Amino acid sequence: MITKLSLSNFRSYSHLELNLTPNINVIIGKNGHGKTNILEAIYFISNIRSHRTRNDLSMIKHDSEYARIIIESQKNDKHNKIMSVIHSKGKYFSINNQSIKKTSEMLGMINTVLFYPTETTLFSDSPSVRRNFFDVEIGKVSQIYTYNFQTFNRLLKDRNQMLKREALDDILFEMITSEMIDVQIEISKRRFILIQYINQNIQAVLDKLLTQSIPINIQYKSTVVNQDRDALKISYQKCKQRDIQLKATQDGIHRDDYLILSDDIEVSKVLSQGQIRMVLLAIKLVIVDFIYEKSGIKPILLLDDVMSELDADNQINLINAIQDVQTIITTTETLNIFEKQNVNNIHIVNSHIRNEEA
Repeated sequence: MITKLSLSNFRSYSHLELNLTPNINVIIGKNGHGKTNILEAIYFISNIRSHRTRNDLSMIKHDSEYARIIIESQKNDKHNKIMSVIHSKGKYFSINNQSIKKTSEMLGMINTVLFYPTETTLFSDSPSVRRNFFDVEIGKVSQIYTYNFQTFNRLLKDRNQMLKREALDDILFEMITSEMIDVQIEISKRRFILIQYINQNIQAVLDKLLTQSIPINIQYKSTVVNQDRDALKISYQKCKQRDIQLKATQDGIHRDDYLILSDDIEVSKVLSQGQIRMVLLAIKLVIVDFIYEKSGIKPILLLDDVMSELDADNQINLINAIQDVQTIITTTETLNIFEKQNVNNIHIVNSHIRNEEA
């Protein structure tokens, strides 16, 4: 749980100190006034990257030399102070004033699950976007997964470089392929576990969110999952000449895809944008429970402009579904739905904030 957020020279903020409550916090303000910047800061310190840019320096306020994010949190009854400083030489992290040498040590300190409107393209985008979407969530509960994934990418790069050479070192090539098989088996297992969990729980969540439920199922398409080592070894041997001709590894977890279906049809082809948004929200809420089940700590839910395209009934259903999760919601206007809720209203104008408790 986050208790306090402090920003210095981050995006549009020269300085900000914001106290957060354990339940629902609503950030209210016009577009362009800095609401999403708050979510980005929290997401950045949680995931060691922004969801909006690959250029960390762009998060530094204009004419400033650095940006600083400080989050105070409670985890297992322990108070933590987590800080990140972004400057021209890179990014720096510390926990309780102790410098972090490996950014991987930050993972899991604060877990967040983020929803933002443009993410609904997930359903119609390329397989790599869907792989990244689920990989990020698995990595929040498994450092081993992240390590295996990094190892696989290194091995895949090495294997593809060898395939581009005129003469192939067969012994080294087989060693790399063998290592690739081992890490892929572990990666595909973790991917399968998450998708199985979502499929087992998403319908119950959708029934809470929607007055008229939609059948949803995610199909994990993989040439690796549920295959043993010997079968994969034979498969790679059969495909070796094809890979040499194409100068790239054609099969593996880097080709996996996730088909998100409603009555066996891809949701992007049969559902409205409003329905797709609710399906994505349901997936996010199931992932919140997945992280809680695996780590014992509920992640913070970040919802950017989630209410704008929901009707009154769906808004009420969503609020009821997130009562037991610390949530930070951005919205452009005060909504009647929050009047009877125990929420922390935060009004923002030109990156200046005042708190009003409902």
